[in-house]
Amino acid sequence: MQGTANAFLWPPLVLGTLVFLGIVIGYRCLGFSVLRGDPREYFLWSSDLWHHRGFGTHMPGFPALLALARLLTMDLMDGQTLLQTVAFVSWLGGLLLADRILDRLAPEARGFGLLWYALAPLVGVATASFPYADGPAYAFFLAALLAALHARWWLMAGITSLGLLNHQSFYPFYFCLALVCVTTRGMRWFHMAASGVPFLAYYIVIALQRRNPNWIVAEHAKLTLKSRSHVPLFDGILSPILRFDLKDSVKVLVLLSIIAATAWMLTYFVKRRNWTIVSLLLPLLVYALLANDSASTILIRLSKILVFPGCLWLTQHRPLLSALESPMACFSAALLLMATQVAWAGYEVFYFSIRH
Repeated sequence: MQGTANAFLWPPLVLGTLVFLGIVIGYRCLGFSVLRGDPREYFLWSSDLWHHRGFGTHMPGFPALLALARLLTMDLMDGQTLLQTVAFVSWLGGLLLADRILDRLAPEARGFGLLWYALAPLVGVATASFPYADGPAYAFFLAALLAALHARWWLMAGITSLGLLNHQSFYPFYFCLALVCVTTRGMRWFHMAASGVPFLAYYIVIALQRRNPNWIVAEHAKLTLKSRSHVPLFDGILSPILRFDLKDSVKVLVLLSIIAATAWMLTYFVKRRNWTIVSLLLPLLVYALLANDSASTILIRLSKILVFPGCLWLTQHRPLLSALESPMACFSAALLLMATQVAWAGYEVFYFSIRH
């Protein structure tokens, strides 16, 4: 059994590591530093955790991990290496947790699912080489999901309490998962309430620091929800369509693919009353409806969640799963997925080059 598990894990682990190292080396050769944008804010924040830096949409979890890494390494790493190392270790933790979840939900599709998670189109491991807070956020949420699948309610509540301090984009996933666990799986309301206590305490502290009790909602209203196309819904799709250039056309196609897959699988699993899987899909559809043009890429970064409902669906369609797991199909998929990681890394270089 252990040998089989290793057989599933090693290919995505090795390929993901190679892609990560290739992008990191490529950045160094180009003289491109990741100490810009959000990663720079997180790194600076790690030296002073008490004072909230950046936007109200940022949380202290990733900076706290960076601070811990700085302590453990005696602050000998430069900022770029530290950020990328912590993000990569978080990606690895997410991959190991995805393996456990797939083993429980869809063991027959485990090999395909791990490859998909590790090298998810565009953002699989690329968000570790340009280190957003996605890696730790995924690791915490997947740990909470695994605890939920094993009905370990206090463990789930504890992990959720930490996850809420990592990444606000995952809040709808935590809420929907907890709500499903309370209403259909035997979790008690006080578990759900307890998981929010650390976040509430942090929220109050920052509200007092900023003298603004509305500090999170105000930032989201300005940065995430304000429509550029003057249409309240689907601005993330409509605005790039109206601009109609090559970059935006690709973005629209990717977003429409994610939305279509989400809507289709949501319908499929609602009919089968699999509410745990529904809780993974519904937040993606909410983001598709509400996120504006500037925030719509979060839908791409969150799309790795589709691995789990997708693999569960594949277990009900064995001929298709067998075709996808053939050596030629796996080899082709791996090459294509690896290429998308490089494309995303190239986009980061281009994006920050034209901004600065």
